[in-house]
Amino acid sequence: MSPNIRYLSFFFMALNCLPHLLSGEVVSEYRLGKETKSLDFDNESSALRNKTKFLITGSNKPSQVLEILTDKSSNFAMIATKVNDESIFKPDPEDAKQDQLGFRRLDVLPQYDPTTIETGKKAYHHSLMLSKDSMLDLAHSYLLGSVEDPKTGGHIYDIVLGTDYDAKNTSGKVAPNANKFRVRNMKFADLFTVDAVVGETNNFAIEVDWTKNTVQAFHSKGSENLKAVSKVEANDPKAKTVAGTCEWHIQMIKSPLPDPNDTPEQRNDLVHRGIQKSGILESIVQFRNFVEDTSKDPLTANPEGPAATTSA
Repeated sequence: MSPNIRYLSFFFMALNCLPHLLSGEVVSEYRLGKETKSLDFDNESSALRNKTKFLITGSNKPSQVLEILTDKSSNFAMIATKVNDESIFKPDPEDAKQDQLGFRRLDVLPQYDPTTIETGKKAYHHSLMLSKDSMLDLAHSYLLGSVEDPKTGGHIYDIVLGTDYDAKNTSGKVAPNANKFRVRNMKFADLFTVDAVVGETNNFAIEVDWTKNTVQAFHSKGSENLKAVSKVEANDPKAKTVAGTCEWHIQMIKSPLPDPNDTPEQRNDLVHRGIQKSGILESIVQFRNFVEDTSKDPLTANPEGPAATTSA
């Protein structure tokens, strides 16, 4: 082989590796290795719990509503996040009035340092899949992922499915877009929507520029590379004021339906009031969750993300 051909071969090999080499640094990691077990969620000294800041599972053991699954389509374990009748958050066990009876809630807060992460540009990765066991009621709204200001409950971005809560919707009418995953900004405006199909993985990355206060959505299906699906858009000015104080959530929060027997004022308290059916067991599969720094390098197009130690 001539020197010129050898040089060109090396050049094209290096070029093919470039997207991987330019991927951002992972700054919060919740991709789980396939050796992870559901019972690791119950063990407070496990490696999995060490990468978990907080769990909200209601009266359930964590492993009852966080089931580890594996599939050949990913190098990482999947989590079936579930809600049932016992998925009621009780912030103060001594004060039953604080019980969040309106919601059925499952929440995973990974270890996440907002003071260092919420500067420059960061990309938040979520992969979601409905399974044949999901059994969702799309007359309700489901919050599936977000970066939240814990003081006000405002979301820098969120991913939702189902029918948005409306205090006037006492008939439980299902919205035309209920069967779509929707990525929204802090003003609840859609950045991107896509149909939720059983067995189909939807990969999302939301790039937040904490300095310029902008958001942009990326998306792909299955193992396809992520592509931009929205423009870079200005976020609510409130987002910039809370930078450095937020939480990153992997979650499944089912909102209630408004109770026609409640007053209009009572219906606005969807946290504590409203209608939830009994005997439910609903789930959605979540995986490939990580945050990467894209201040200098582009986000990783491969939904599996850059190489990392995944053991949990």
